[in-house]
Amino acid sequence: MAIASTTWAAWGLLPDGTQEVVWTWGTELNGNKTVIRFPEPYPNSRDKDPLPIPSLAGYQDDSTNISGSIWNAVTATGGTPSLVINGQIRVADEELINCPGLCGKNPRTAMGYTADNKLILMVVDGRQEDLSIGATLEELAEMMLQVGCFGAVNLDGGGSSVIIAEEDQVLNSPSDATGIRAVGSALLIKRRPQYYDTESPTLYTETGAWLETSNEGFYGESRTRLLAVGDGSSYATYTLPPDLPPAQYELSAWWVGASNRSTSTPFVILRNGFEPDTMRIDQTLNSGDFNIVGTFQLGPNDQIIISNATSNGEFVAVDAIRLRKVDESAPFVTFEGESQIDIIQGQQASIIARLLSPNTGLGVEKLRIFKSVNGGTETQLGNEISLNGTIQDSYTLDYQVDQQSGDLVTLRFELEDNQGNIVSEIYTIRVVPFALTFDPDQSAGRHPNGRTLQFDVNVDTQNPALIINSLTVYKSVDGQGEELIQGPINPNASQFSYDFSYLINEGTGKVVSFRFEVTTNNNDTLNKTYEATTFSEKGKIRVAFINDINSSFGSTEYSNSVKDR
Repeated sequence: MAIASTTWAAWGLLPDGTQEVVWTWGTELNGNKTVIRFPEPYPNSRDKDPLPIPSLAGYQDDSTNISGSIWNAVTATGGTPSLVINGQIRVADEELINCPGLCGKNPRTAMGYTADNKLILMVVDGRQEDLSIGATLEELAEMMLQVGCFGAVNLDGGGSSVIIAEEDQVLNSPSDATGIRAVGSALLIKRRPQYYDTESPTLYTETGAWLETSNEGFYGESRTRLLAVGDGSSYATYTLPPDLPPAQYELSAWWVGASNRSTSTPFVILRNGFEPDTMRIDQTLNSGDFNIVGTFQLGPNDQIIISNATSNGEFVAVDAIRLRKVDESAPFVTFEGESQIDIIQGQQASIIARLLSPNTGLGVEKLRIFKSVNGGTETQLGNEISLNGTIQDSYTLDYQVDQQSGDLVTLRFELEDNQGNIVSEIYTIRVVPFALTFDPDQSAGRHPNGRTLQFDVNVDTQNPALIINSLTVYKSVDGQGEELIQGPINPNASQFSYDFSYLINEGTGKVVSFRFEVTTNNNDTLNKTYEATTFSEKGKIRVAFINDINSSFGSTEYSNSVKDR
């Protein structure tokens, strides 16, 4: 049982944004409630008399010198005992926790931080034989160390161990029979929005004859600004700060609404290298609050422009904007054509990778390519490739296929951006005795029901001694049983081209699969499938017309064929 001078561990966030786990004591100094921090716990023991009440002076004896200081954490939460200190497991006996109540295998809650200042939250389920029996404090400390914690502390566990995220979704399995229950304390973490008002001369500029509204309900210190509707030559611009972390943000805007405001005020998102995004907002509504404009990939120096390019209403309005981070930004890799190909041994595959960033603040910088065969160990192909550092680049890999027929070659393209984000995309090569391809080169598409599907099927063995014996086509609908629809066709040649044609009449919303099976004189067999998803070929269009020059409008309705898409 704890005694009066026990110091307990706590996690704290300091004014500079860094984190720490220290031992603490709450007291009153000069009439103010104060928390004292200690780099080590007071060396209490159940076998000795209690030590003096902790103070700023700390504690000293022949073998101990612990000094105290005022803890200036901006937010903190207490727990017991410590788990990890300075990257080492440290379950402090000096905290005199109540065993066996806290020492066995139980549901656990812990928090900590990594050496690069990332916050780690962990909940361990327990007391559920079919799911998890829980963890001891030492096991919990080991888990926190394994996930990279430099410092960590144990928090209230047992039936209180609950973690909730993303719109009140419970992510673990609480041990109480009633599930979640009320608790005396909780740690709430939410994203901090960023606000930009018209008062900032470095972030906000105007072009045109703007004026202030006398209406109340404006945000911050400056009133809502108004501009007469016009041709778009006048506008207000928010330029996002150069240190804005690139991310996906929810953009909201504040204005003082009125009946003379435009019902289609243009909010234009300008990002270097991307097409502008324009959202039109009704500013007669939702006055005196932040209203969501949309969600966008935004980075440093991107611009939000509020323009007068509208004829609806009398004025457009601008006041403040808010950015709320909703997701991270990351680069991505795409390939020209299919990312899974068949190729004959000895041929060369030319792979064009498109390396892209969705955000102006993220430049693609490095590309690494790794190869594995038949699921074996990965090896890197060549050296790391330096890219141009912009939002888009491309790289062509000419890969000579020297594996055996039947081998599966996996190429992993690993892309890194200037923020250290890393993503991977897979390209697979199946080594085959002969090539079976479609022209156009695609394996799936949408097709109108009641229309004929046509494309070329090409087979090439690249070996005069390897002869194509047969081509057979099978059809299935929505994954049901196959039926033979064409063939077998017997070309008896090393090269063969077949004009495939089939009337699809299975109904709309169906997935019609065509499997092409080719055999050779060496008893080699190769299959390739095309999937057609059907849609209705007709739609109804309502057309207005004038009966005569002096009469009112009328309308008629007719069916019209829709072209293939």
